[in-house]
Amino acid sequence: MRCRRAQLQDGAHLRAEQSQLQGEAGRGRQADQERHEHPVNGFDLFCLLLVVLFAIWGAFRGLFRQIFGLIGFIGGIVLARLLAQSFGDAFAKDLALPVAVATAAMAIALFLAAEIAGKLVGRFLHKRMTGGFTKAVERGGGFLLGSGKGLLVAWVFASLIALLRPHLQHLESDTSLSKLDLAHSHVLSVAREVNLITELRGPKKS
Repeated sequence: MRCRRAQLQDGAHLRAEQSQLQGEAGRGRQADQERHEHPVNGFDLFCLLLVVLFAIWGAFRGLFRQIFGLIGFIGGIVLARLLAQSFGDAFAKDLALPVAVATAAMAIALFLAAEIAGKLVGRFLHKRMTGGFTKAVERGGGFLLGSGKGLLVAWVFASLIALLRPHLQHLESDTSLSKLDLAHSHVLSVAREVNLITELRGPKKS
């Protein structure tokens, strides 16, 4: 009698294990089928292509041209904010111009001067990097910096799409955008978790 009871318990235990294994196998097959149905996501491929293009363009431009171009851009904004008002007021009095017009003209002039100066310095240094090692550093650094720019641009773009997507459902489903398969995009999934646009805005004030 005890042997019979033990056999029944062992049989029930085996059936439970088999059912569990079958369930896990079914979930595995379903996941494999989903991966097979969506092997390459259109939106992810677009973002990857964007990063690659920025990387190639960065390698072509070189490290110093990109760095000093960025310095000139930021420096132009800073100079315009710091000096445009005072110089604009002075030029408005000397040239009998409206203050707003003179200030705007000075802001544009300061920005362009810093931007051009940065590009000229970067181009000068880029042309001096002609040696084997220095040229490799220039190209390799430009490639890495370009890749970083591409990742940032792709992240910003994906963050914007993640914010707008809930309000553009018909545009996504009824147009050629459906080929991008946004619902299965890994990039959009990351952008929803860490959205660069909302992160830059900071926490909402209560």
